[in-house]
Amino acid sequence: MYHRTTHKGHKVAWDEPPPDKEDRIADQIRKIVQDRRAKASRSRLKSKSAVPTKDGKPIFERTSLIDENLNSGLSRFRNLYYSGRMMSFKQWLDEVHELIEEVKSTI
Repeated sequence: MYHRTTHKGHKVAWDEPPPDKEDRIADQIRKIVQDRRAKASRSRLKSKSAVPTKDGKPIFERTSLIDENLNSGLSRFRNLYYSGRMMSFKQWLDEVHELIEEVKSTI
């Protein structure tokens, strides 16, 4: 058994963490290392302006196009909603249906 010396010079038993706490600490360390590796990998891809691939197909290839179309659809919905135009429920559903179809066609 190991011992440590207190600030007054007394020798006391070394306080070791219980095994379950050691496991939790080891898991936290593994997660931190994994997160750092993932962050480093993302930064390398960003510095190369590379697109990550899965099964040979680019991932996130069209995200900017999707974001633009989604934003334009959202903007059109806001304009419709805040216009204050009186519509029946059926007319409102038709307008919303057109917006959804527009956004779906771009994805």
